[in-house]
Amino acid sequence: MPGVAVVDGLGIEPGWIRERTFEVGRGPHSTRIAHFTDVHFKGDGNLLEAAVRRINASGSRFAMFTGDLIEEAGHLPAALEILSGLRMPLLGIPGNHDHWSGADFGPARSLFERTGGRWLEDEVFDIGDRIQVVGLDHPRQPMPTRNGVFRLLLVHYPAWADQIQAETPTEPFDLVLAGHTHGGQVRIPGIGALVTPFDTGGYELGWYRTPSGPLYVNPGIGTFFADVRFLCRPEITYFDLRHGGNGSTDGR
Repeated sequence: MPGVAVVDGLGIEPGWIRERTFEVGRGPHSTRIAHFTDVHFKGDGNLLEAAVRRINASGSRFAMFTGDLIEEAGHLPAALEILSGLRMPLLGIPGNHDHWSGADFGPARSLFERTGGRWLEDEVFDIGDRIQVVGLDHPRQPMPTRNGVFRLLLVHYPAWADQIQAETPTEPFDLVLAGHTHGGQVRIPGIGALVTPFDTGGYELGWYRTPSGPLYVNPGIGTFFADVRFLCRPEITYFDLRHGGNGSTDGR
């Protein structure tokens, strides 16, 4: 059994993308979004290219990214070149490794805008007149929001789902998306993640109820420190957002 676990953790799971779909909200209209995170691109494009192909084939109208595209600034151009293959507006935020890399975010902002989306650093982006996306790079940054729309919050750190509500009281969001944890990369049945990073807040993988609204923590695409995953496959998550109004979701 230990040998099987080693083969799985090193040779199978790191490249075996899982796809999950959930419906969120209420309303007569539905808009599908794809969520991916924590690519940690290091120069080998196979996994990210596979993720782009799957997202393009998913029927999603928008793609959402919640940080850590790279670890080193030199890898940013190649990562962005692969992401340019997405055939939908791409919205996203930086993660701690993006910041630590010292990369100039200008090229990322330009690419995201060319897709019809936005690189969000404490900004709000309206998708048509019924969905509003808030992308936070600082937890205490107040963001103007509108009533009567589906409100989606993008954060890198799951723990911010607690901090935002405490520091900036607002109505709960309809959906909060985060990454950062990688789900621990190695999970043990009955225990969960062996190790999680700072600012996890106890939210290591999957669904949680938080003061800021329902939170989904995605285990990410790439790996950090060690290229290993066990009972924690890389994931792309699709959300069918149910909303009201006339159903207009043209973000361009």
